[in-house]
Amino acid sequence: MNDAIKMVFVPDNKDIPMTDNITKEIKITCLASVEEAITCTQESGYTICMSDTAWGGVKLLQDGWYFADRILYTAINLTGLEIHLPGESRGKYRYVVTDSWDQEQIYCIASGFFQKDCRFAIDRDKADETLKNRLLAQYLRRKAAEGCLATCCYAGHELAGFNLWSIQEQKGRVVLGAVQKKYQNTGLAVYLYNRTICAMQEKEADTLADRISAANTASLNLHTRLAQKSGIRFTKAEDWYVKSWS
Repeated sequence: MNDAIKMVFVPDNKDIPMTDNITKEIKITCLASVEEAITCTQESGYTICMSDTAWGGVKLLQDGWYFADRILYTAINLTGLEIHLPGESRGKYRYVVTDSWDQEQIYCIASGFFQKDCRFAIDRDKADETLKNRLLAQYLRRKAAEGCLATCCYAGHELAGFNLWSIQEQKGRVVLGAVQKKYQNTGLAVYLYNRTICAMQEKEADTLADRISAANTASLNLHTRLAQKSGIRFTKAEDWYVKSWS
């Protein structure tokens, strides 16, 4: 499904093992056409429709869909972009870029947040932490199978934060990112993102194209800071609507 970047600061959470949340797939269908969404039916699960027009949103609301989120699209030209990493960050953190990242470790950080991320907290009518974590575990399993890479930052031996990302047709995209709460305001989020950009450049990506939730203040602040140095462009906005079939 479509991926809106979520660079957030998360609390420590080690209560629910990922393996307890991947036993049964929840069907999620993503559609870009309002006309197709209006005629769509499925036995269970959820359908997400992405509409970039006001009239499309009105039609979906009239048909029983509900508004879930507004997504902002961004683009950074990576060609010739020079990343300067702060000296204090280079000595404080160790980073690894890998395609064999530990799903359980990443889930352990991410499961403590994303309560408003419509990819996981998908049911507006009930704040269901169990459902959210089931969808998160399902999402991580799928991204691992798709071959997504991870930039992992360690403070000592502890995973402090991560970015999951991919490259297609020389366009990089961060699909999920999180930083532990205790590393908030240390510069780790910017360091992590810059390390990911460097890794994309090494794999010859010429653009970093991301999606950001308009409700994600941490991510918006991060991208505003990046815009001052990298010339980030906000290219369009899109509204996500959800229909439940459960």
